Amino acid sequence: MNRSRELSMIDYSILTTMGKGGDYACYENVVGALENFVFKNSAMGFTRKDDARNYISSLNKDEIRRELIKNIIKKHYCTIYNGYATILKTNKRFDDNLNISESELLIFDAVNEMQMESIDNILDRLPKLTELMIESFVDSRYFDRSYMVTNLDSNEVSNEECQNLLFKVDAYYSRKQEIINKENCGKSMS
Repeated sequence: MNRSRELSMIDYSILTTMGKGGDYACYENVVGALENFVFKNSAMGFTRKDDARNYISSLNKDEIRRELIKNIIKKHYCTIYNGYATILKTNKRFDDNLNISESELLIFDAVNEMQMESIDNILDRLPKLTELMIESFVDSRYFDRSYMVTNLDSNEVSNEECQNLLFKVDAYYSRKQEIINKENCGKSMS
């Protein structure tokens, strides 16, 4: 499974920052750095070393959100492929008090069943979901040895259904960015 440019930049920024060791390498600080960037547009939690801060700063909120959603999809298929235990059903809704597993299930089901624009609107309305997606992303990619970058990005866990969902997410955010670019181009010309 090819990693996107954006995912490679996120991985690089986080892994370079974690490479400094100490507090920079702990889960809470990595989550905090990514949350501060997503919610406050502050990349100060990332190291300047080897341009890691500039890499993450070159991404926008939608590029990060796209990769957070795609990580949930990859994690779901990695879980199934490897036979890990997971919740398969919840009676909770997006606006309930959710834990990480419940939010992953609801978002995964939503990507399966809803239009991406509706999901995007839910995420705009409920920032707690983005916080949970960030926690899931950081834990699964950099701390939980059951998943990690190598397993989540492996072709072995990807099947046609997984590829279709990843494509759905990519296609939506690509179209959204094209619309934003056209609007910005129109504003700059007037």
